[in-house]
Amino acid sequence: MGEAGRMARVFSKSIVIKNKEDVFGEQVYFADKNIFSFFNFPLKQGNYSQFDSKNTIVISKRIAQKYFGREEPIGRQLTLVKGGREEPFTIIGLLDKIPRNSSFQFDLVSSFTNDIDARDTGATTMHNPLF
Repeated sequence: MGEAGRMARVFSKSIVIKNKEDVFGEQVYFADKNIFSFFNFPLKQGNYSQFDSKNTIVISKRIAQKYFGREEPIGRQLTLVKGGREEPFTIIGLLDKIPRNSSFQFDLVSSFTNDIDARDTGATTMHNPLF
């Protein structure tokens, strides 16, 4: 398939995230793994090899600081709460700084397959497929 046939799905939802007693509402993005072939999002730590694994997530340095302070975030868990369900997500990557000119800005991203309401079409934002 030629370059024009490539696409990646991306959408975001407002989701409550817990880490011990810290509870915040965050915008979580869900994307196809090939989003990383469209955009260069270098990781400060970790890698994208397990991105499609169940309940894994990549976070920004801002989120790492917010929930873990100076502690190492890789391998730690954040609990995503949606529809009364709590599911632990393991952090597999720590993003380096996303370039300001990138059209895709995020602090938390997980695989499209990890949407904890996959049967619910309540995505708050469905971005156009990327080419």
